Amino acid sequence: MISAPGNPTKQLATLGRRALALAACVVLFVSAHGCCGPVARAPVALGGPVVDTPPARPTGPAIRLASLSANVLQTNREVGPVLRYLEARLARRFDLLYCRNYRDMVVAVEEKRCELAWLSPQTYVSLAPKTGCVPLAQQVNAGRASYRGVLVVRDSSPIDSLDALKGKRLALVDRSSTSGYAYPLAFFRARGLEMDRWMAHVEYAGSHEGALMSVLRGLNDAAGVEEPVLERLREKTRAQGARILAVTGEIPNGLIVAQREMPAPLRDAIARALLEMSTDERARRAIEGLSQGCEFTGLGPVSDATYDGVRRVLSEAGLLR
Repeated sequence: MISAPGNPTKQLATLGRRALALAACVVLFVSAHGCCGPVARAPVALGGPVVDTPPARPTGPAIRLASLSANVLQTNREVGPVLRYLEARLARRFDLLYCRNYRDMVVAVEEKRCELAWLSPQTYVSLAPKTGCVPLAQQVNAGRASYRGVLVVRDSSPIDSLDALKGKRLALVDRSSTSGYAYPLAFFRARGLEMDRWMAHVEYAGSHEGALMSVLRGLNDAAGVEEPVLERLREKTRAQGARILAVTGEIPNGLIVAQREMPAPLRDAIARALLEMSTDERARRAIEGLSQGCEFTGLGPVSDATYDGVRRVLSEAGLLR
């Protein structure tokens, strides 16, 4: 749940012409197609190759990993090293399926357009009973397996409490976002309030950064976003005018899942390889070589029970049926 905080607290490396051309092609190709864009060959990590010598030639049909991609370049930087590492370890081809929003991700998993998926906590909790998707590994950001959601206002705003938010404009992310919808909704309902009635207007920006920037630009009065996005933008001086009004408890990071239909030996091999990334020198060098601003630092163990707290909050918010 959300509570009032105590004391709240490079740009990309220059890209070569080929990398820029590839990224531009990916953006155009994705925007020209519906839903989860085409299955695209994820490029080698821009920060350096995952391996020093050519790996065994990948064989067999491609294994597709669906990933949310509001920013294709950032998705390539963060997910590309994982796929190249898996190819080197398992001698199988791995492709990246770009999903432009949470709904596209749900469709990709439900309609079996992918064999693997990188899911948010809320998306996993809602999909698990319907699809039987199997948790393989949990995302680790800057050494942490969890994060917090924050309710943010402008520094200059007179808003200092939930009461002061009444009749104001609120920016959220997406109805399938954990910290950008579910937790703020639970925050209001735990206090006997209906968010849509308490606020004069609730807007869905489509991304955490978009919701936050709408407040800083004066388009909305408050935003519910994940704290790592606020911290990252503060480092870039783009969110220096933001003030935290309230924070959630710890929310477990997202995770990589496999479709239930994937053969158990292959599923186990992928899970084992993902969990060994942090001890694989070549994989670690690739991740450390990524551009600044990339939060992803590895993967850790996970189980369905990891998300019991999320289930509890979703249930309190009336989002679990």
